[in-house]
Amino acid sequence: MTKKGDSLPGKYKDKHYISISSCFASAWDNTFTHQTDQTFRTIDKAMTTAGLHKITELVLPNTWREHTLPDAKRHAAITIGEKLGQKSRKDDETLKRYLLLFGMIALMSLVTMGIQQLIPVLTTSFLWRYISFVLVFFVLLASLLHYATFMRHKRR
Repeated sequence: MTKKGDSLPGKYKDKHYISISSCFASAWDNTFTHQTDQTFRTIDKAMTTAGLHKITELVLPNTWREHTLPDAKRHAAITIGEKLGQKSRKDDETLKRYLLLFGMIALMSLVTMGIQQLIPVLTTSFLWRYISFVLVFFVLLASLLHYATFMRHKRR
């Protein structure tokens, strides 16, 4: 930070990091209650402010008062560690995200139009067609985005 308290990237700018968190909750409990989410948000905010780029995260649920890691998590940590030196990572995935979003919108539009064809009352006039498209599209896209976000975060 500067003398004025402004956050600036420092000597760790453009380095990469892995977030690791230990959690007392079970894997299923953490999946549905999202107990580690705030921890990871705090870590990510501090690290990105310092100019670092996140590679992945490792959650160690149900490890309260444990002295050794479960074999599955130990193997996951070893695998992540082995890949770190080999993998060159692009830090800008903007194009990938736009293409993924485009694909989601295209798929949801197609499904929405299919649903409208199955229920003819929804296409009797332009206004009904528009209203039903917006509502069905919103529900489908919101569900897909929620699912994609939930599956993307492997915090179990």
